[in-house]
Amino acid sequence: GEQQQQQKGPWCSREESEKKRGRRGRREQTSGCGCEFYDESTSEQPFTAAMPSPRPPMPLEPARKAMPPVVPPAGTVAADGSVHTSATGSKSAFAAAGSEARNVMSAIKKYESEVGLAYEEVPPDLCDGRYLELNAWSLIANDNTLKQVADATRHRMETRAEMVMQELKYDERISESVATAKKIAIRTAAASVGTEYLHLHGAAAIGDLGMKEIGDHCFMLKSLDIGGAFKVSDVGLRCVALSCTGLTQLNLSSCLGIAGVGLSVVGETAPNLTSLNISNCQQLANWAFQKVCSGCPLLEDVNLSHCLKITDHDLKVMAQCCTRIRKLNVRDTRQVSDGGLVEVAKNCPSLEWLNTSRSEMPFKITDVGLLSIAENCPLLRHLEVQGCDCVTDVGLTWLGRGCRCLVHLDIKNCSKVTNAGVRSISEGCHLLEFLDLTNIKRVTDVGVRHIAHHCTKIKRLNLSGLYLLTDGMKRDFGLEGLQALSVAAPDLTYSALTQIACCCRPHIRRLCRFSKPCTLSSPPLHLPQIPPTRTLRPSAATSTWLAAFKCRRWQSRPWLQVVLFAGLKI
Repeated sequence: GEQQQQQKGPWCSREESEKKRGRRGRREQTSGCGCEFYDESTSEQPFTAAMPSPRPPMPLEPARKAMPPVVPPAGTVAADGSVHTSATGSKSAFAAAGSEARNVMSAIKKYESEVGLAYEEVPPDLCDGRYLELNAWSLIANDNTLKQVADATRHRMETRAEMVMQELKYDERISESVATAKKIAIRTAAASVGTEYLHLHGAAAIGDLGMKEIGDHCFMLKSLDIGGAFKVSDVGLRCVALSCTGLTQLNLSSCLGIAGVGLSVVGETAPNLTSLNISNCQQLANWAFQKVCSGCPLLEDVNLSHCLKITDHDLKVMAQCCTRIRKLNVRDTRQVSDGGLVEVAKNCPSLEWLNTSRSEMPFKITDVGLLSIAENCPLLRHLEVQGCDCVTDVGLTWLGRGCRCLVHLDIKNCSKVTNAGVRSISEGCHLLEFLDLTNIKRVTDVGVRHIAHHCTKIKRLNLSGLYLLTDGMKRDFGLEGLQALSVAAPDLTYSALTQIACCCRPHIRRLCRFSKPCTLSSPPLHLPQIPPTRTLRPSAATSTWLAAFKCRRWQSRPWLQVVLFAGLKI
């Protein structure tokens, strides 16, 4: 009995069963419990419940393998400055990485020695002077450079002020207090030794702190060029404008941090401003530009290229307030149209330089704007209208009649211009020295003949893309095409003839008649009078475009030292 009891499980007493189940009466066996079954109402002997078969043990889950630690590549430098070795622990990878690093460092030192970029900052000696041209050091210029400029200016002013104070002691006319004498001395010293010109174009590392130093000590500044300093904001510009009230030239091109407040302060404090460059300032507000125009009536040179917010109304305000405008650049200012040009032409009769070239919205500049310019701006010498598709022969005819002093004309990609327009320009503008006719496919030998006969002072002529141009021929009334240029244009030194169709056959013999070196392609190739015993050899820059060969019969035909144009059949 004891052995059977040990095999089938222990007996549970009544009290233990009641405590365990919390029930009275008939007890039910649960799975895995070896309790007996009996009934209190009967006197039957208790019986042993059959124990279920034991369950097989659950298999244990296999232990997860620990992930190996991340090993950095061999030769990697850690945060503490140590160098990691290879993952396998071999020394060969570490040695290879070390040798490669040494090679890189030696190459950097060699580059610095050859290029001359061994300086980490601008030398202090270059920051001392009244006229500072530091454009070549813009790559390493920063706020510390401006601080050096300010400290050098302050030191010169203090030294000069002491000398002035000594002179004022013996001046009987000065009867004021010592403070007044000091002010007079500082003003005199600043006018004599203060920094007046500071040019740091392209210095992207300078910011408001450096501008504040300039404003505190260089208050006699007249010309400031910080183009490309995108870290300078309205705060720094305001510090300079409040102190430097004698500014005459200001270049803020590509200063993306200036939104308008600082420029408006310039308009209030710099009435003698004559030159303003705010090109590529696409974020600049209109009201700030109008504020400058209203406060600076002496403006003569204004650059508004790529200013997307400038409109015709802004040009109207500028023309009404600044009637001395001589140079205006509105290249790719896409909201400017004929209306703005008309207002400028009416109010600015002394206009000499104008650029209205377009790459977007070319339809806004038409013959109407050119008509107003021709009627009101007789002193115009430089005009660029490239990309303006709506400019036709009518506009060029008006220009030829009104702008007799025109020297530079760029009508590149004005596809509606023909020989008639070229004739009007050549007959009216005899002083023309530069003319660009690129991709004007309606111009032929006739137009080139008019240029050669009337524009005798022409020096640079671009005829790229003129597919109807030939070497010309001799007619009863004279020569045409390139032959006319070779005879009638003695001062021609540049003539671009690239991208001419294969049907064109310009004769080298005709082109060799130029009395001065003539460039026949772009990149330039100079074609002087060829000696009979030498071979024309192009430079390295033109070797991919042209090839020079020596003719076997150079003794009998020296002009046959031929230059072959790429893509042409000569």
